[in-house]
Amino acid sequence: MKIHAQKLALATSVVVAVLYAACWAVVLALPDAAMSLTEDMLHVRMQNVEWHMTPRSLLVGALAWAIAAGGTAWIVGTLYNRLCKAAS
Repeated sequence: MKIHAQKLALATSVVVAVLYAACWAVVLALPDAAMSLTEDMLHVRMQNVEWHMTPRSLLVGALAWAIAAGGTAWIVGTLYNRLCKAAS
């Protein structure tokens, strides 16, 4: 089975951007709960840390994560296709 690396990258970018925006909205609506969850996930206590919630942070963060995730998905799809070709 061949993976269309560009389509995988685009789909991954869109999904990650939507998830980032949803996460941003949760942090905006419930900052204390989001901080507690973040601390639990990272196994740290982040005392004296504040959220930086601006429209710019939403756009830049979503774009950065979308590019990173899309690029990663493209590399995975391309590598998968090459490995499958080499195995045949």
